[in-house]
Amino acid sequence: MDFLPEVFKPLDESIEYYFNYDKILDNYAEVFGEQNIIARIFEPELLVGQDPVLDFAHLIGLRDFSWLRRPTRTNESLRPEALRFLAEVNKHIPVILNNTANPVRLKLITAIEQHYAGSGPVATREEARRFYSQFSDANESLRVKRFPERAALFSDDFSMYPESTSEVGLTFEDASQIAAIMLSSLVR
Repeated sequence: MDFLPEVFKPLDESIEYYFNYDKILDNYAEVFGEQNIIARIFEPELLVGQDPVLDFAHLIGLRDFSWLRRPTRTNESLRPEALRFLAEVNKHIPVILNNTANPVRLKLITAIEQHYAGSGPVATREEARRFYSQFSDANESLRVKRFPERAALFSDDFSMYPESTSEVGLTFEDASQIAAIMLSSLVR
């Protein structure tokens, strides 16, 4: 059994578009005008204060935004057992319901993030390299158009990825504990 088979789904039109930054920016430019597009690369060391909100505020000239209430971080990395559990739950609870994000699923994700934040598994070096290569033409097009000063848009160094990953087991006790946390989040 694959650990998380849906991490690297076969590309379909929606997934391919989601990772085709060149096409996304071209679509924005078509609507808002090329002169109104300021593309940035999300690398913390390139952002003002290593923070995307501070960086954006600086970019638009907003110096004081102390009045702005910043939300807590969401979409945190999860520990392997929580990811494994969610992979199974996702087969039964739809992400989208009535053309909007499923509120039940959102509550469940929030509960799991609160209790199971941590480092999740990563792809193997070969899986990461293969996924990245699917977008090499689009990335190069984007680099030429919007970041010509860079030798490459993204690093192609995959040495931080392991050669292999081991499957994460999920015990019945683990699943029961996670299910209890999820269920209690629904009654609050």
